[in-house]
This record gives sequence, C-alpha cells and structure tokens, in this order.
Amino acid sequence: MQRSRCLILCLLCLCAATLSSAHTLEEIRQAFPGQTEVVPEDLVEITRLLEGAAGTNSVREELHEKQHRLLLEHVRAHIDRKCADLVTKLPLLDQDIVHLRDQGKTEEEQRLREIRDGAQTFIAHNCKPIH
Repeated sequence: MQRSRCLILCLLCLCAATLSSAHTLEEIRQAFPGQTEVVPEDLVEITRLLEGAAGTNSVREELHEKQHRLLLEHVRAHIDRKCADLVTKLPLLDQDIVHLRDQGKTEEEQRLREIRDGAQTFIAHNCKPIH
C-alpha cells in the first residue's frame, strides 16, 4: 500500500515538470520504487531516446509527451492490478476480523481492521467502480 502511494506521488511529481525538461532514467526509476517494480522496457527506451535528442526541441517535446503517456499507462495498470488484489482480499480480511473478534483477540482485530480500512480507502480513491 505504501509503495502504491509513493508510486502515485512520484508520478505526480514527474507530471508536474515542464515539457522543456524530459525525465531522466533515474527519475523514471524513482516512479517504480522497490525491487518488485521493474521499469518497463518501453519507458527505458523512450527515456534513452529523449536523452539522445538533446537540442532538438520539437522531437524532445513529442518524445516527452509519449514518455508521459507510457508512464501513465503503466501506473494505471499497476493501480488496476492493486485494485483487483485488494477487492479479492477484502472478504478474507472481513472473515479474519470476525474470527479474531470471536476469539476475543481485540488487539489483532484492531490491527486487521486498520489494514482493511486502508485497503477500502485505497479502493474508494483509486479503483474504478464495478458494475
């Protein structure tokens, strides 16, 4: 959950930059924190093209726009996967909460409720409604 928040914050920081300065490979890597998030090859390639297009503004602007588009697509896909995972886990968390409550394990129950509330908040703010 923390990694997703960081990913979204990094993306917002990247998107706030002006078109005149494209993102470096290091900036792109920061948008994919942790060892489980690999920078997609298409983003690596377009970033290398941008770095090689120094001084040719029209090409850089076009590549930079494509870089943003690709980054947004990858972030959206990551969020969609996270949403699917959390939606699947909510009923299991509910079952575990009831089980802990029945056993009188109030501290564990409270900890699990906080996790569930965080998952529900993430879903409410980031996930597309299911019809």
